[in-house]
Parts: sequence; structure tokens; C-alpha cells
Amino acid sequence: MSVKCSIGPLKWRVIYLLATILFLLNACAANSSFPLYVPDLVKGKTRTVNVIIVVPTDAINANIEESSFTEAAGGGLLFAIIDLSVERSRQERVRPSIRRMKDSLRDFDIRTILKSEFKNSISQVEWLELKTISTVSQEVFSLKESLSDNSIQDILFVINVAYSFSSDLAVLKMSAGADIYPTSDELKTVLSKGLDTNSGEAIYKNIIEVGYRQPGGLPTRERLAAKWSENNGLYIKQGVKENAQEVAKIISMSL
Repeated sequence: MSVKCSIGPLKWRVIYLLATILFLLNACAANSSFPLYVPDLVKGKTRTVNVIIVVPTDAINANIEESSFTEAAGGGLLFAIIDLSVERSRQERVRPSIRRMKDSLRDFDIRTILKSEFKNSISQVEWLELKTISTVSQEVFSLKESLSDNSIQDILFVINVAYSFSSDLAVLKMSAGADIYPTSDELKTVLSKGLDTNSGEAIYKNIIEVGYRQPGGLPTRERLAAKWSENNGLYIKQGVKENAQEVAKIISMSL
């Protein structure tokens, strides 16, 4: 006795969709090179490294009613990401607390904290000898010019950072994109097989995202905003520092 199995048009479409999804997932997995870790042959001897931390903006958006930023960090000022909280919610009662958040950060220098945390962490990587660490605004940073800088001997390490608040104002988030580029002729020769180092291709790539949750678990945006601004922005400053420490630790461990 033969059994005939009939599959209707809808079932065929479902099967086709599932097969397509599986194919794309397998293709992505096969072609993925992220995160990209430093080849072991680079670590065969001590390499000098120059670190550049790139921050999105130094601009201060003073008009909190017309904020256009989505996430930003820079120059010791978190005004832009605080403006974002107003952009996401037009609740009138939140605005006084937002203004106090901004006022509490007028003399806060994010760049010094970032340089300190990354310096401490990268200095612990055995095969790296830290030469310089600096911060630069995204508007003026040029990867091409940095790669052609003759003062950078072996490796250029670029770390792009950004800060943002979660939509409920409960978490101060930090993201960092880290890339290492070979700059010396000797290192490029070592890496010449299968890697076009002349085009500025990185030999290390990573993206890290961390978050600092405000202690206390307050229930509303208004109360959270007020808490962030207390004690001259104590929790924001603590969040910036702890986020930077965590990101720097993750990067150094991956090297």
C-alpha cells in the first residue's frame, strides 16, 4: 500500500522560509570574523602601542527643548546624552531634574577618566609597551592621518567610545569599538600573508557594551533623573568610571 503525502502551498512557503533562514545563519557563521583577535605571531615580541580614544563630540547642546543628539560623550561633558532623555520623553515634570543633571556635570572631565582606566589596563598586557594615550574628538579624528604618523612605531590602537542612557533612565550605558592597526614595516611584513595591511585593515576588532544601573531601583523617570543629579551628579560620575573600568578590563583580557 502506498501512502501519498500532500503538502499545501502555505506549508511549502513556511518550509522555504525556514530553509532560507537556516542558510543565512550558516552563511553568517561561516563568514564571521568578529570579534577579531590579534594573531599569535604578533605577540612573539614586545610591541609599542599608541592609544587614541575617540569621543563623539565636544559640543554642548544647551537647549534641552530641541535636542537632536542620540548618544554622545566628550570633553568632560555629558550634556548631550542627558538631552536624549528629554527627547525620549516630553514630560514637563522631568525637565527640572534633567537641568539639574546637566548642572551637576559642568566641571566633570570624562577624558581624564577614560585615559586613566585604559592606561592602567593596557599597561598590564605583557606584549604591549604603552607609548602614548590621548583623546580626540570624532569631528577631527582621521584614521588615515593617524596611520601615517611616523611617531607611531608598531601599533595604533583606536578606541571609539559613546555613552547613552536607557530609555527609562535607569541605566547609564557605555559602548566601545576597539581596533588595532599595524604601522611598522616589520610588523606589516610579518602579517603580509592574507592580510592587506596597506589598506588600513585592523588585526584586532571588538565591540563592548556595558551598563551601570542606578542604585535603589526607583520606579519613575522623574525620580531617577532627580537621583542622578544628587550630590553633584555622584551616580553619573560613578557610572562613567565603573563602565570605563569594565570596558578597559574586557579589552585587556582579550589581548
